[in-house]
Amino acid sequence: MLLQLIGGFGPLIAAAITAWIAGDVRPWAAQLVRWQVPLRWWAYAVLVPIGIISVVSVGSVVFGGGLDPARIPGIASVITIFFLTFLRGGLEEPGWRGIALPLLQKRFNATIASVVLGVIWTTWHLPLFVTQGTNQAGSSLFLYGMSVLPLTFLLTVLYNNTRGSVLLAMLFHTTWNAIQGVIGPAITSAGGVSPNVLVLIVLWIAALGAITVHGVRHLSNDRLTEIPRPTL
Repeated sequence: MLLQLIGGFGPLIAAAITAWIAGDVRPWAAQLVRWQVPLRWWAYAVLVPIGIISVVSVGSVVFGGGLDPARIPGIASVITIFFLTFLRGGLEEPGWRGIALPLLQKRFNATIASVVLGVIWTTWHLPLFVTQGTNQAGSSLFLYGMSVLPLTFLLTVLYNNTRGSVLLAMLFHTTWNAIQGVIGPAITSAGGVSPNVLVLIVLWIAALGAITVHGVRHLSNDRLTEIPRPTL
């Protein structure tokens, strides 16, 4: 639990220190409360994670798997899961999208920047895979990393199309982790394919679709130069 909290707060603390050293935390902090964005991007932040897991659930049923209702938690547990996933995941976003992504996009196009950030994001979570008692202990680091990459593309699309709203990135990240925690354990293998592999397949389909629609260079319908960035 302590390691997960450190992992969740680490990028936030590092981002705040970085912005403070740069001399002005206000541009960075403004991203954390940027809520005035088109309604469709609020819907994207919530419905894309839910939609992906819904497709995986239906796919599991269609191909011989299913959902085990007994493994779906009650409402009180669901609320707790959302709160914990905000602490353990959502609060990483001021670091990943608030500082790292803007800096990377100064040097690379949005797609390459997302790949680099995805590798950093995966590496940050490496200790969880070698520590007993964590959710990731004993699971596949390769599958995790290959899932993080499409998630990074989807989050870059969200960030770049909302003029740098880290608030919505936090909402997306929290919703993704929470829906995984609520529905994920109930999804059973289909045709010998594990739920994690099904999630990976659907994630990549969604990410490649987003890249096709929004373009490799900017991953945005707007010009990248118009996206506010922290002054660093």
